[in-house]
Formats: sequence, C-alpha cells, structure tokens
Amino acid sequence: MNLGDVKLKDLGKVTSESLREMGEDILDKTEEKVHEMKEKVDDDKNRF
Repeated sequence: MNLGDVKLKDLGKVTSESLREMGEDILDKTEEKVHEMKEKVDDDKNRF
C-alpha cells in the first residue's frame, strides 16, 4: 500500500462527509425558509 493512496482515500472520505453536512445544513435552512414563507402567506390570507 502506498502512503499517497491512504491520504487520497482519507481526503475523499473527509470531503464526502463535509459535503453531506453542508447539504444537510442547506436542506435545514431551506425548510426553515419555506416554513417562514408559508406562515407569511397564511398571515396575508387572514388579513384579507
């Protein structure tokens, strides 16, 4: 086994984990925004 192979494999694992976490954060923030927008729409509906 080559030392370079281990580093590359570890880097790939760390990168994929980081991307997964970033994706989850984006999804969470998107869900929050959608919820806020729905509440705003409901408020606007109640106003008229």
